[in-house]
Amino acid sequence: MRRIDRLLSAEEALYIAQHAVHAVLGTVDAAGFPYCVPITPAVVDGKVFFHCAKGVGRKRDNMLANPHVSLCFITKDDIAENEFSVNYASAIIQGEACLVQDENDRKAALLAICRAKDPKAGDEASMRFIEGGLASIDVWQIKVTSLTGKARNKHLYFAGRDVRWPEKAGKSA
Repeated sequence: MRRIDRLLSAEEALYIAQHAVHAVLGTVDAAGFPYCVPITPAVVDGKVFFHCAKGVGRKRDNMLANPHVSLCFITKDDIAENEFSVNYASAIIQGEACLVQDENDRKAALLAICRAKDPKAGDEASMRFIEGGLASIDVWQIKVTSLTGKARNKHLYFAGRDVRWPEKAGKSA
């Protein structure tokens, strides 16, 4: 990284990945062409989970042909007025994607996504929603091989936040 002063700690990068509303998933097709698409993932115990339509799609085809993927998370992107710049906080995850086959694992991953994206809904309502759509949903897991983060004026984002590894904070990743 050229701007080492903007490098985030692993804890800060993980915090961004866990708290971003969405991420952009980068894949490569069999011919070597890149393809990026927004997803709504959940980061749990060092793995990333997301869902998509069952059995179809370019994203799915790409990950089956080449499981190496990249995710970009951005949680802050404010224009720095009169500075001709942007104050941002971002994280990049690289890893290997695999289709989750076991039904109980699929339900657990979808529940983790529901908890991360709509925590007020509660597990009971989330499970009803999951059961209603499970047959038409593929669930993917990304095993994280690399996690990095970068920010400009990171104090604007991290001030007052508890940024620790989950096991130290008593929560799962």
